[in-house]
Amino acid sequence: PIPLAHSWWNWDNRPNTDAQKYQVAWGVNQEGSGRRSGPAYLADWIGDPSAPEAFAPPNPGPFPIVQENPIALDFPPFDYSFLLTLGPLDLADWDSLHVVGGWVIGRGLVDLRVQADNLLDAYHRDGGWGVPDVPPVPAFFYEAGDGCVELIWSDDAEVYQPFGGYRLYRSTFDTSGWELVSELDESAHSYTDSDVTRGFPYFYVLCSYDAETLIESQKTNYKQELDGAPIPVVPGWSPRVDWTSAVSVVPNPYRGSADWEVAHLDKLAFTNLPAVCDIHVYTLAGDHVVTLEHRSLGGDSGVEYWDLRNSLGRGIASGLYVYCVQTSARHVLGRFAVIR
Repeated sequence: PIPLAHSWWNWDNRPNTDAQKYQVAWGVNQEGSGRRSGPAYLADWIGDPSAPEAFAPPNPGPFPIVQENPIALDFPPFDYSFLLTLGPLDLADWDSLHVVGGWVIGRGLVDLRVQADNLLDAYHRDGGWGVPDVPPVPAFFYEAGDGCVELIWSDDAEVYQPFGGYRLYRSTFDTSGWELVSELDESAHSYTDSDVTRGFPYFYVLCSYDAETLIESQKTNYKQELDGAPIPVVPGWSPRVDWTSAVSVVPNPYRGSADWEVAHLDKLAFTNLPAVCDIHVYTLAGDHVVTLEHRSLGGDSGVEYWDLRNSLGRGIASGLYVYCVQTSARHVLGRFAVIR
């Protein structure tokens, strides 16, 4: 069984007679051209007497149809109604026809067709109504590095059969809008993502997928707090031995109208720091603004972020500022600008 046509009507031109319903069942669109339509994958079925004549209009929608929706015919908005059909069928006298149906929910017409195909797949799987298994979520860990994110995972998901491989996804700022980073086979258990921007918060998930159905595991193995709150990783800068000549402020000048600040939050970064130091910020007049304590006890971070608030928690004003990066033995002075 293959879906052949998807027809619609409004309250005013609802097919009422058997003859009208028969025409709709054969994919004859109601705008009156007499053309028949069907899904795009039936385009090579033209001429087959058991299928409607597929055709492609000048501006096809998700599948060829004379009009993708009633709006193209200048109809006012109304409730969409559909006629579900099957056939044609050749039945001899006294034959029996068993009809099986199911409920389908989809987001939009295209997704509705996808879910209908999934229902059809389930009906024919494993001798009838076999629902495909969902692959297991891999054990997954990742950590920010110097301008990159290092990711590793175990092979525990590979006990699933038929195992297809892994899909690595990434999202920026929050755990939505996942974008595919890479597809990997079962020989891979690590990945370095260097296509990142220092200072941006990233979230990652790793999915295993079924080799036959391509169904993926759930996107749930991103870093989380005990209460389930997502934890971002922020690629930064490693500590520098020659930090006295490398310390800098990013961005400089800081512009409050930049896309980063408008879409996310106010912050700048002191980079290429030693593992342990204090950062003192002053106005040009010498007034103390704030002191930041940078403590990378593991010796792997050379960056400290500042939310542009003073020691009282108030946002600072536009202007020029002086900073002093100080260790027990050395110090470095510099300047940066803030433009609100």
